[in-house]
Order: sequence, then C-alpha cells, then structure tokens
Amino acid sequence: MTSPSGNSCHALESVLGQPRASGVLLHPTSLPETGGRGDLGAPARRFVEWLAAHDQTVWQMLPVGPTGFGGSPYDSPSAMAGNTRWISPSGLLELGLLMRSDLPDLVTPLNQPELLALAWDRYRRL
Repeated sequence: MTSPSGNSCHALESVLGQPRASGVLLHPTSLPETGGRGDLGAPARRFVEWLAAHDQTVWQMLPVGPTGFGGSPYDSPSAMAGNTRWISPSGLLELGLLMRSDLPDLVTPLNQPELLALAWDRYRRL
C-alpha cells in the first residue's frame, strides 16, 4: 500500500512494530455529566462506544493525575496515580456503593472525598 506521497504506508509499522491507528484527543472534563464536569462514568463509556463504532482505536487524554500547585495537572505529585475526581459518583451509585440519598445536589471537589470514603467503606463490607 502506498501513501499519496508515494511512500510505503507500512514504513511506520515496521519502525514502531504496530499498525497505524487513529483516534481523538478529549479530556474527561469535556464529557457531559451532572455537575458540570466530566468523569469516567457513563458518558465516558458512551464515548468509547462511539469511538469503536467509528473505527477509532485511540482515546488520548491530557494529564489525568492528581493536580499539583494551583490545580495544575502538569505539576502532579505522581506520574502513576489517577485523580479521584474522575471516579464517577453515578457509577458508584450503579454499583450499589452509594445510595441516591448519599448524593448531594452537586458533587464538588469539596464533598467528593466524603462520598468516596463512604463508597470505600461499603465496598470493604461486601
């Protein structure tokens, strides 16, 4: 197979050892979710299904680690940890780790740690 420039499309595959892929750059905060910010709950799953339906194989995200000084994701204290803000309260509700009565009208960074602690406590008792 040849590219429009006449080069072999398999050249990239032979260098990287992987076939070519395409996808979308989208940060989870761009996903619709109750509370005005996205997370990795149902909207993220629908987005992944949309990617698959359109033969996209890559979902590239900007940094999703814990934020550092000034809330910057580029100054994270960890390169390996994830930010707890991406845990979906509605997903915890679906799993039975939270009850509807546990959820405030708006989940914010101020009340989310309490919700996660409650869900963790219920999970440990399973």
